[in-house]
Formats: sequence, structure tokens, C-alpha cells
Amino acid sequence: MADNNQFDSSILTEKESIRQNIRNALSNKMEVVNAELDMNINADVYQPIPNLVASFVEKFRAAGGLYVPCTNQDLVSVLIRLCKSQKYGNVLSTSPFFSQYLEKYQVPYVTAISAVESADAAVVASNVLIAPTGSVGFSQALNVYPSVRGLARDLIVISRERCVFQDLDDALNFQMRKNDNKAFPLTEFLLPTPIEKVDGVPQSTPVNPRIILFLVSDHDAQVQESAD
Repeated sequence: MADNNQFDSSILTEKESIRQNIRNALSNKMEVVNAELDMNINADVYQPIPNLVASFVEKFRAAGGLYVPCTNQDLVSVLIRLCKSQKYGNVLSTSPFFSQYLEKYQVPYVTAISAVESADAAVVASNVLIAPTGSVGFSQALNVYPSVRGLARDLIVISRERCVFQDLDDALNFQMRKNDNKAFPLTEFLLPTPIEKVDGVPQSTPVNPRIILFLVSDHDAQVQESAD
């Protein structure tokens, strides 16, 4: 993923060049042929995305992620089916919400691992998804580990449609407003990568995990705050 801290100064240079050309034309009483040029001087670098969720899903899947649409009502049942179908030997649960159901349905799980261990799968939450790139953001506000990379060969990410944003600025501004203008501690972003299969078995590793995203619809009548 591109470094968000790096800014392309050529953008400003190009805009200033356009402004200077227009000023020169006006001062010399010359006609500005391209009227749209003046109108678009202050246009955003990234144009607004009409459907953020659809755009995110397209980018996420194209990069190699596995997308699982779900609702509040079927989130748990789909999660349990996935865990059992993949025959995970141990699942790292990062939230008591998920632990109670893993225990109820007899899915082997742990609530912590050491720095030298990894699990078959880890259930983690994300509330920052970036539409133009299909990348998934993680924070220690939701997950106690400084990095989700290295936890498990499969990352089962739980998020919501309302967590999809146009860009990082929108995401951070939203989180700050939600948390009384307190800084939101994003720790990392992951972009899915294609995972090869051998005899039908994904060859993912904790360093290069398979990302399985459960994206919960915001259109349910009842809302459980499991991924906030």
C-alpha cells in the first residue's frame, strides 16, 4: 500500500501552472478556450465513489480476499460453519463476544498466544475499510496485538458496511467524531494477496495470511455491536 504520509508535490505544481496560464491569458485580454479548465482547478484528486461498499468489495476480491456477506442474524452461524468446514485445530478469539459462541458450538479456541506461536485462524475486528484500495485497517482499540500479521494463517475479519470509507481522512475524521475527538490509534493496513492452493489446500501462512472478510449488512432491523 502506498505511504499515506508521502504527498506528490507535482499536483500543486500542475495546479499553479494552470492558474498562472489563466492569469496570463486574462491580463493579455486573451480568450480562455477551455472553460472547464478553470472550473476544475480545485477539484478533488480522488473523485467521489457512488457506491463505497460495492467498490470496496470489488477491489478486495480482486486483490485476493475472500468476501462473505452476512447479516446480524446469520453472522454467528456462518462463522461457526466456516470454522468447522475448515477443521481448524485452534482459533484465536480476540473478543469475548466471539469466544462465547466458539465455546457453545465446541470450536477449539484460545484467547491469547505468545509471540512465538500462531493459530490456524484468528477472529479479529476492523472498523476501517478503504474503498479505492480494498485494504483493511486494524487498531489496538479493537485488537490487543500490535499487529494482526503473524497471528494465524487465516484472518477472519469481522466488519460492517458502515466501516467502508472513501479515503483515510474520512475514516479518521469519523472515528474522532465518534470518540469525542480523541485520536484513533490505527496500527496497520493489510491488502489481501492471492493465495495458491496445493491439492485444494490454501498455502497461506501467518506472515502471508488468507483474509476472509465477514461484512455485516447495515440494513437489519436489529443491530448487534459485535464489530464496533
